[in-house]
Amino acid sequence: MDVDHSNWLSLKEFRNGIKDFGLSFPESSVEELFSYIDKDGQHGILFNEFLEALRVTEEEFTNYYSGANIDTDEEFVKMMKTAWKI
Repeated sequence: MDVDHSNWLSLKEFRNGIKDFGLSFPESSVEELFSYIDKDGQHGILFNEFLEALRVTEEEFTNYYSGANIDTDEEFVKMMKTAWKI
């Protein structure tokens, strides 16, 4: 994404990076996301700002994966049979 290796992303680099990953958002959403990540308002996303935006807290991780919790072996077997159609 950082085409010029400046350790920060311009809006153009950010926009192109989103497209390169096969994502499609309205331009207004790209600009809004860019501004949200650009915490210091310098019209560029610093490497640390980018990492902060992608960071997942322990609570977020736990909440996300708690829905995938399987309590018994029988539930696991059923899930595997369903997934593999066996």
